[in-house]
Amino acid sequence: MRVRATVAALVTVAAVVGMLTACVRSEICVLWVDYETPQQAYDDATLVVVGTAEPTGSTRDVLGVSMPVYVIDVAETLKGEAPDALEITPTPLTCMGDASEFPDGVDPLATDDDLVLFLDRDDTGWRPITPYDGVLSVPADGVLPFETTDR
Repeated sequence: MRVRATVAALVTVAAVVGMLTACVRSEICVLWVDYETPQQAYDDATLVVVGTAEPTGSTRDVLGVSMPVYVIDVAETLKGEAPDALEITPTPLTCMGDASEFPDGVDPLATDDDLVLFLDRDDTGWRPITPYDGVLSVPADGVLPFETTDR
Protein backbone atom coordinates (compact mmCIF):
# COMPACT_ATOMS: atom_id res chain seq x y z
CA MET A 1 0.00 0.00 0.00
CA ARG A 2 2.84 2.35 0.84
CA VAL A 3 4.48 1.69 -2.57
CA ARG A 4 1.25 2.65 -4.36
CA ALA A 5 1.00 5.88 -2.39
CA THR A 6 4.63 6.75 -3.15
CA VAL A 7 4.15 6.00 -6.88
CA ALA A 8 0.92 8.05 -6.92
CA ALA A 9 2.69 10.96 -5.20
CA LEU A 10 5.57 10.81 -7.70
CA VAL A 11 3.18 10.73 -10.66
CA THR A 12 1.30 13.71 -9.23
CA VAL A 13 4.53 15.69 -8.68
CA ALA A 14 5.74 14.84 -12.20
CA ALA A 15 2.42 15.98 -13.70
CA VAL A 16 2.47 19.27 -11.78
CA VAL A 17 6.10 19.97 -12.73
CA GLY A 18 5.27 19.17 -16.37
CA MET A 19 2.36 21.62 -16.33
CA LEU A 20 4.46 24.34 -14.71
CA THR A 21 7.24 23.81 -17.26
CA ALA A 22 4.71 24.15 -20.09
CA CYS A 23 3.56 27.48 -18.65
CA VAL A 24 7.05 29.00 -18.59
CA ARG A 25 8.33 30.54 -21.82
CA SER A 26 10.92 33.05 -22.79
CA GLU A 27 9.73 36.08 -24.73
CA ILE A 28 11.34 39.25 -26.03
CA CYS A 29 9.21 42.34 -25.55
CA VAL A 30 9.92 45.44 -27.61
CA LEU A 31 8.27 48.81 -27.14
CA TRP A 32 8.31 50.24 -30.68
CA VAL A 33 8.83 53.90 -31.51
CA ASP A 34 5.65 55.42 -32.94
CA TYR A 35 6.59 57.58 -35.91
CA GLU A 36 3.93 60.20 -36.47
CA THR A 37 4.97 60.89 -40.07
CA PRO A 38 6.79 59.10 -42.89
CA GLN A 39 9.38 61.89 -42.67
CA GLN A 40 10.28 60.81 -39.14
CA ALA A 41 10.61 57.19 -40.32
CA TYR A 42 12.82 58.32 -43.22
CA ASP A 43 15.01 60.42 -40.93
CA ASP A 44 15.50 57.56 -38.45
CA ALA A 45 16.07 54.70 -40.94
CA THR A 46 19.54 53.56 -41.95
CA LEU A 47 18.44 52.50 -45.44
CA VAL A 48 15.38 53.60 -47.44
CA VAL A 49 14.59 51.93 -50.76
CA VAL A 50 11.73 51.68 -53.24
CA GLY A 51 11.14 48.21 -54.63
CA THR A 52 9.12 45.03 -54.67
CA ALA A 53 9.31 42.09 -52.28
CA GLU A 54 9.55 38.47 -53.39
CA PRO A 55 9.35 35.65 -50.80
CA THR A 56 12.35 33.31 -50.74
CA GLY A 57 10.54 30.44 -49.01
CA SER A 58 12.97 30.53 -46.08
CA THR A 59 12.57 31.95 -42.58
CA ARG A 60 14.81 33.69 -40.08
CA ASP A 61 14.46 34.13 -36.32
CA VAL A 62 13.81 37.81 -35.54
CA LEU A 63 13.35 38.80 -31.90
CA GLY A 64 12.36 35.23 -31.06
CA VAL A 65 9.79 34.93 -33.87
CA SER A 66 10.25 32.90 -37.05
CA MET A 67 9.70 35.36 -39.91
CA PRO A 68 9.65 34.88 -43.69
CA VAL A 69 12.63 36.14 -45.70
CA TYR A 70 12.08 38.33 -48.77
CA VAL A 71 14.47 39.40 -51.49
CA ILE A 72 13.92 43.02 -52.53
CA ASP A 73 14.13 44.07 -56.16
CA VAL A 74 15.41 47.60 -55.51
CA ALA A 75 14.19 50.17 -58.05
CA GLU A 76 15.66 53.16 -56.22
CA THR A 77 17.76 53.82 -53.14
CA LEU A 78 16.61 56.97 -51.34
CA LYS A 79 18.94 56.83 -48.32
CA GLY A 80 21.98 54.76 -47.39
CA GLU A 81 23.78 52.11 -49.43
CA ALA A 82 21.75 49.09 -50.48
CA PRO A 83 23.65 45.81 -50.82
CA ASP A 84 23.67 44.08 -54.20
CA ALA A 85 21.36 41.36 -52.86
CA LEU A 86 18.96 42.87 -50.33
CA GLU A 87 17.16 40.30 -48.19
CA ILE A 88 14.85 41.44 -45.40
CA THR A 89 12.43 39.98 -42.89
CA PRO A 90 9.32 41.70 -41.56
CA THR A 91 9.66 43.17 -38.08
CA PRO A 92 7.38 41.18 -35.76
CA LEU A 93 5.12 42.46 -33.05
CA THR A 94 6.27 41.14 -29.70
CA CYS A 95 4.52 40.23 -26.44
CA MET A 96 1.25 39.58 -28.23
CA GLY A 97 0.59 36.07 -26.89
CA ASP A 98 -1.33 34.13 -29.52
CA ALA A 99 -1.98 37.21 -31.64
CA SER A 100 -0.46 37.55 -35.09
CA GLU A 101 3.10 38.72 -35.43
CA PHE A 102 1.91 41.29 -38.01
CA PRO A 103 -0.15 44.46 -37.47
CA ASP A 104 -3.74 43.77 -38.49
CA GLY A 105 -2.72 40.13 -39.07
CA VAL A 106 -1.26 40.93 -42.51
CA ASP A 107 2.39 40.58 -43.55
CA PRO A 108 3.17 44.05 -44.99
CA LEU A 109 5.69 42.55 -47.44
CA ALA A 110 3.27 39.98 -48.89
CA THR A 111 2.11 42.20 -51.73
CA ASP A 112 2.87 42.87 -55.39
CA ASP A 113 2.74 46.64 -54.74
CA ASP A 114 5.76 48.90 -55.11
CA LEU A 115 6.91 49.61 -51.57
CA VAL A 116 8.95 52.20 -49.73
CA LEU A 117 10.99 50.33 -47.13
CA PHE A 118 12.43 52.13 -44.09
CA LEU A 119 15.10 49.70 -42.89
CA ASP A 120 17.60 49.09 -40.11
CA ARG A 121 20.13 46.30 -39.74
CA ASP A 122 20.70 44.18 -36.66
CA ASP A 123 22.46 40.86 -36.03
CA THR A 124 19.73 38.99 -37.96
CA GLY A 125 19.95 41.21 -41.06
CA TRP A 126 17.86 43.99 -42.60
CA ARG A 127 14.30 44.59 -41.38
CA PRO A 128 11.72 47.41 -41.33
CA ILE A 129 12.33 49.89 -38.51
CA THR A 130 9.05 48.94 -36.75
CA PRO A 131 6.15 46.58 -37.46
CA TYR A 132 3.93 49.63 -38.04
CA ASP A 133 6.03 52.25 -39.81
CA GLY A 134 8.67 50.36 -41.79
CA VAL A 135 6.68 49.59 -44.95
CA LEU A 136 4.70 52.07 -47.03
CA SER A 137 2.98 51.45 -50.38
CA VAL A 138 4.11 53.88 -53.04
CA PRO A 139 1.24 56.37 -53.49
CA ALA A 140 -0.73 56.07 -56.76
CA ASP A 141 0.51 59.49 -57.89
CA GLY A 142 4.12 58.46 -57.19
CA VAL A 143 4.74 61.45 -54.92
CA LEU A 144 6.45 60.35 -51.73
CA PRO A 145 5.07 61.84 -48.47
CA PHE A 146 8.51 62.86 -47.22
CA GLU A 147 11.56 64.82 -48.33
CA THR A 148 14.77 63.00 -49.19
CA THR A 149 18.23 64.33 -48.53
CA ASP A 150 20.47 65.01 -51.52
CA ARG A 151 22.32 61.87 -52.54
